Amino acid sequence: MRRALDTSDGELALSLSASLKGFLIEQWRPLEARDLLTCALRVATEQTPAKLRADALLARSHVRVRDGGDREDAETALGLYREIGDARGVARSLVALGFHELGAGRLVAAGRRADEARHCLRVAGLDERLPGLMSLRMLAAPTFEEANRRGQDTIRALRELGAVRHIGIVYADLAVFALEDDRPREALSLAEQALVIEQQERDLAASRAMNRHFEQERDSWGEAYKQRAAKTDKRIGELEGALAQVAARGDILDYYKPEWAASLRKLLPSTGAPCTDATTTE
Repeated sequence: MRRALDTSDGELALSLSASLKGFLIEQWRPLEARDLLTCALRVATEQTPAKLRADALLARSHVRVRDGGDREDAETALGLYREIGDARGVARSLVALGFHELGAGRLVAAGRRADEARHCLRVAGLDERLPGLMSLRMLAAPTFEEANRRGQDTIRALRELGAVRHIGIVYADLAVFALEDDRPREALSLAEQALVIEQQERDLAASRAMNRHFEQERDSWGEAYKQRAAKTDKRIGELEGALAQVAARGDILDYYKPEWAASLRKLLPSTGAPCTDATTTE
């Protein structure tokens, strides 16, 4: 990343920063994520692909550390996506703007943004089951009952997509909605389900890490075995070649010299039986 910034390689800098943003957010380092994206956007030019600039702006809009600016990034990204005809990018930008409306307490406006995003995806023939879009529709619902219905639809869709990680977020959002609607029992039940999903995700991550470790160990042992086998095959080939030369001269007895016996002993598995280096005589 440093090399891309030092050489003002906007295309590479934007690609790397957008990829690293998610990792930094998960590590609770939002300011670093924003600074990285800002530096990358600073070295970008008009010749830098519009999609890369839009992706970086949209990514930065998700890191909310200043008033107003994050919304401006989402609106700029929306304009770029529309220019290049990227329907999925347009929908994602509309969802980001919808969450800004939601944060300001404008539920109707947030719902309109969600409807715009769904329409955009539908017209383009794309899958409408974007996790962010489904969450926005759920949170923009006018009542808890409607939010819960949309939430259960979202959970089913996420299971079909294999996006289990997002299910815990849906339960947590519903728990907050229930609490704000003065439904403590339902809020507690939903929070418990969110925690169950979180624990399952942690267990799965630990299991995957263990499997990767075992695979690395297996590959390491396999490579060591291959190297040892290659050395053995090479030495056997040398011995066979030497024996063939001796046989060709008719001087078989010279094969049984102490140094040859010692070499053979290294190749053969140890049996615990004594081995002597006797030279054969007539």
